[in-house]
Amino acid sequence: MSVFVCKGCGYNAPGHAPDFCPHCGMRARGFLSAEIASETYAVQEGWVSGEVYRLRSEPRLGVSAYRIDTPQGRVWIDCPPVMDTTLAVPQSILFTHRDFLGAAQQYQAQHRTQLWLHQADATHPLVTGTSIDQQFDGDFVWQGIEAFHLGGHTPGFTLYLYKDMLFVCDYVFGVDAEMKLNAFGNRHAIRAGAERILEITAGRRIRKLCGYNYVTDFRRWRSNLQRLLKALPEPVRRAG
Repeated sequence: MSVFVCKGCGYNAPGHAPDFCPHCGMRARGFLSAEIASETYAVQEGWVSGEVYRLRSEPRLGVSAYRIDTPQGRVWIDCPPVMDTTLAVPQSILFTHRDFLGAAQQYQAQHRTQLWLHQADATHPLVTGTSIDQQFDGDFVWQGIEAFHLGGHTPGFTLYLYKDMLFVCDYVFGVDAEMKLNAFGNRHAIRAGAERILEITAGRRIRKLCGYNYVTDFRRWRSNLQRLLKALPEPVRRAG
């Protein structure tokens, strides 16, 4: 199957380039074939800590994905937007949510990489053409990676924790004064998910936070998230 990659956000469109990208609105002329995209963009791996590496397209395209070398095998959290044959192949890819499938179908087709996505996101129209190997529901632990279902930004948004590293993708933007919650989705559910992040991480020895395009000190990030939630107005509760 032919695949076309959006130059605006990295969305992979199977079959043909759409008139407009469903994520960023890029017109069809802003799409590249997967083959040309792989020649244009490389995926660079950068060590973060321990067994964790950051995967980022150069030139910049889409969001950062992360590689975890667990004792049982190589796992990615989310997927880069292009196929790069120089990368060590992952046995599986765990997705935070449906928007960052990237080039996963290509890795799946060529290397039998297993794709994991929460079942609430797997039924979305933009995903139904992708064969999801594991549609999970709720929280779980696999190969030492803890998964926590948050919902909010998307119905199936899932947070991951491996040892002292937390993977939050784009649930929260920014790290300091510019920090804000992702505005796309049900705002009350997003806030509830952010509060659950604080509950999940309370008392844990987490060192680093891996976000959609940044890595930062977790304690500082968590403190700023607490400050942000306190500053937000309380949600209106309906009587009855």
